[in-house]
Amino acid sequence: MFWWKEILISFSVIVFIAAVEKYPQYIEGYSLDIPVDHFSYTKDDTFKIRYFYNLTFYKPGGPIFFYPGNEGSLEVFADNTGIIWDLAPLFNAAIIFIEHRYWGKSLPFGNDSFTDVSRIGHMTSIQAIADFAIILPLFKKTFKISNDAKIIVIGGSYGGMLAAWMKLKYPELIHGVWASSAPVVWFNGGGTPIGGYGNRVQKSFEFLGCNPKILFDGFNAIKILGKDVQGRQALADIFKVNPKTPLNSEADVQKLLTFVQTAIENLAMTNYPYPTTFLASLPAWPVKVACSFINQTPSNPSLADLANLMKNISKIYFSSELTCLDVKICGNPENPKLADVWDFQKCTEIIIELCAMGPPNDFFPQLCTDRDSFLRTRKQFCSDNYKHIGWTADFMRENAIRDIYGWDFRQSSNIIFTDGTIDPWGAGGVTNDTPGISDGQNRQIFNFIIEGSAHHLDLRQPSSCDPENIKNVRYQIVQIIKTWLNPSLPPYQPKPLPAFAFSNVTNCEYLYNQYPWNQN
Repeated sequence: MFWWKEILISFSVIVFIAAVEKYPQYIEGYSLDIPVDHFSYTKDDTFKIRYFYNLTFYKPGGPIFFYPGNEGSLEVFADNTGIIWDLAPLFNAAIIFIEHRYWGKSLPFGNDSFTDVSRIGHMTSIQAIADFAIILPLFKKTFKISNDAKIIVIGGSYGGMLAAWMKLKYPELIHGVWASSAPVVWFNGGGTPIGGYGNRVQKSFEFLGCNPKILFDGFNAIKILGKDVQGRQALADIFKVNPKTPLNSEADVQKLLTFVQTAIENLAMTNYPYPTTFLASLPAWPVKVACSFINQTPSNPSLADLANLMKNISKIYFSSELTCLDVKICGNPENPKLADVWDFQKCTEIIIELCAMGPPNDFFPQLCTDRDSFLRTRKQFCSDNYKHIGWTADFMRENAIRDIYGWDFRQSSNIIFTDGTIDPWGAGGVTNDTPGISDGQNRQIFNFIIEGSAHHLDLRQPSSCDPENIKNVRYQIVQIIKTWLNPSLPPYQPKPLPAFAFSNVTNCEYLYNQYPWNQN
């Protein structure tokens, strides 16, 4: 049997878009017989991959807008990438979101997919983009879309990385890419500093008026209180620590520090100008809300004052009544499994080199000082968490991304990179020092740096509260895509983005199909 001849449709189910009610429903389908391993001849295991599609806006001659699934269930990305749905009618585009293997409902070995390295070891980016490369042509064939229909890949974060890597690996299949907040050079040799992430988090808070020293003092207060039983009890009371994960030791206090750090990092990442429910239910400009707490701190705060401050900031992101310090014990039962998938990938090929370095680089407790200390810390984490399923240090291939894809774009074309200045992941985006970027306009490669923008804000549904520079970058990207799809148009010449300014709109509303958003 030739598995590739009967691969696309298993069954279809209508699914409604929860976050963007104005748009039509998408249809859920499952592929048939995708190889678990595309690159060896030792196994013939196959599995089904889930995808969502919509042909409402498609007309012959239109492109395909394809979103490569990130590290999560597919609904999250279909419901939070509103720009695809907004632009599809403008371009007469078909839409398809394809789930990443080992996420959501695309599990090669069902509930046993994560039990052993012989199973989870097929969780790699190169296997995932091979999945996509098989499904996309069959999507055209199954739905009678012209084989000449151009595929535009639109992805954010890890999905943006996959989009860029697909253009490098499958240039004959992919016509153009919009890669938002994609840290494609955050690997050994890519030029991104180890402390880049923490530094961007600090800058995000400074951008909205926070004093970073108070945050450092807050972390230090937790460490000091955590040194004795009485102090740990005070912390447990302040943070309402779940009794299932008590603060019995300084090691437990380290978990509390990680809890607070995670909240602060995620506030910076999802610092959007309107209320959202992407990673958590958050107010508009959540970092600004955190700064309001910070700026009310007494001039000579006590340790308890500082600990309460850190609790209040954490609760902006983690809104549950009790503080859970180990999701495997008291969190959502699905979360440990999902965390294991991404963390395992960070122990094999996705060795993103980042670590909190402490002042003056950032306000976090210092976890490493250089690349060597980062690698030691990462290997210890990987051993602690995955040795029981067969992981060894040999699985951690520090140069995998460099060797598989690299970051030389001199032979590539038709790529749009976007990064926000207050997005922590923006520290790992391409720069003019990345080969093929500084002279990329000759090949329609663009790199937009968006002041005051958080994590892939440009891919979200347009809003009345978007800053003017976000509206403008979307407008310019539409012009670029038009030139990609219409060879008779002259190459697009980008213009400087407007300076950042807060929107003066107070009633934030999503804007549907309102291109060109008052831009020209």
